[in-house]
Amino acid sequence: MLTGVLGIASELFRHVIGMGYSVYGFLLFVWFIAVGWHLYRLGRDAIPEPVDTCGNAAG
Repeated sequence: MLTGVLGIASELFRHVIGMGYSVYGFLLFVWFIAVGWHLYRLGRDAIPEPVDTCGNAAG
């Protein structure tokens, strides 16, 4: 929620902030990478291990 408020404020005051607006752009990029990485890890950890239903020993 805080990132949304920061984004709206940055858009409203873009003409006042000037070059500081590039900081918002950088932080937005970092935010997307962080969220993507966590979603990737969440999806990877959610995949169950295959189960051998034939009773064969693994290896």
